Amino acid sequence: MIFKIEEPIKNIYHVNFVKKKDLCETFMRFQEHFESPEFRGKIFSIKEYKAWYRKTSPKGKKTGRFTYNQDWSGFNIPSYILEPFKEGKFNPLSKKEKAFLKEFGDKKGKFYIIGTYGSTNLDTLDHEIAHALFYTDSVYQKKMKKLVSSIPAKDLKRIHNHLGASGGYHEEVFEDETHAYITINMPYMEKKHGITSDDLWSVHKKMQKVFKDHTKK
Repeated sequence: MIFKIEEPIKNIYHVNFVKKKDLCETFMRFQEHFESPEFRGKIFSIKEYKAWYRKTSPKGKKTGRFTYNQDWSGFNIPSYILEPFKEGKFNPLSKKEKAFLKEFGDKKGKFYIIGTYGSTNLDTLDHEIAHALFYTDSVYQKKMKKLVSSIPAKDLKRIHNHLGASGGYHEEVFEDETHAYITINMPYMEKKHGITSDDLWSVHKKMQKVFKDHTKK
């Protein structure tokens, strides 16, 4: 397993893998302990998660296959998610999970880890950086929360319905995900899912400005 780590913004660590399979298999339990609609905050085995995902994910329902490695391309976790793994609550760890923990296990303080693979699409990287800023930068978070709250209820409902239908997000992270998708992926949301309105595009432009201002630091 080959990856490199850089710190593009203070306290935000970007782990870039050569292979997508390694990225997904490394991050899976860390990510799903953080935001899975079923496993957030719970202790679970790789086998348990795969069985659940196969039965409940959109592609899993259609094919009966475990398609996690094809479905996801970017990951993000706050540093506190590492604690139960370091404490042995998720043992036995896979070799990939052990290698990942070795890099961050002794690091102290509040930080954020994002994961991508290969020559990453810029939107994917920016989406994960947006999540990281939402956690590490209190001023950024305050501005973005205010903008999310300005989204009309009908548009917010459509976004939340989309997040819920994806099978990948717990409702506790809907606010953060809404901010990341509207800030970075508004063209995708319009083209792929038909989620669009003049109000949403207006919020997108304001969010883009906040994002650009805070990534210049």
